[in-house]
Amino acid sequence: MTATIVHSLDWKALPLDTLPYGWRALMATWLERAGVPGPVVEDVRLAASELLTNACRHGPADVEIRMRVEVGAGWVGLGVWDASPQVPQSQPDPLVTLADGADLDAVLAAFAPEELERGRGLGIVQGVGRDFTVVRTTPGKWVRVSFPF
Repeated sequence: MTATIVHSLDWKALPLDTLPYGWRALMATWLERAGVPGPVVEDVRLAASELLTNACRHGPADVEIRMRVEVGAGWVGLGVWDASPQVPQSQPDPLVTLADGADLDAVLAAFAPEELERGRGLGIVQGVGRDFTVVRTTPGKWVRVSFPF
């Protein structure tokens, strides 16, 4: 973001299964207090949950995950960092395949069971946010997205 940051919040912690839930709850309260409209808070919260879950799942267990939230006049920026060099990629969505008129049995046969439950998070983040970017660092990367309001 090139706009002026009015509020910012930085967190870091070791990746735990409960981390996404705890951070998104605290972040939602913080965003509300910063004056961010409710629908935008929910979009940021959803994106944070997806990005934090990915970071916990794919990053090393012994290296802290970082999250930065910035609020400016009319926008929120969200960034999540993890130490994994793997760049996140969207996966084909079995539900979209099914919505396009495919037979349910054919869709289920085309995807492994874990693919039916995983792989849609980045599509969700890109759907609710804007300016999705991945910035490589040494080590790891920042995954960032913004939310105008």
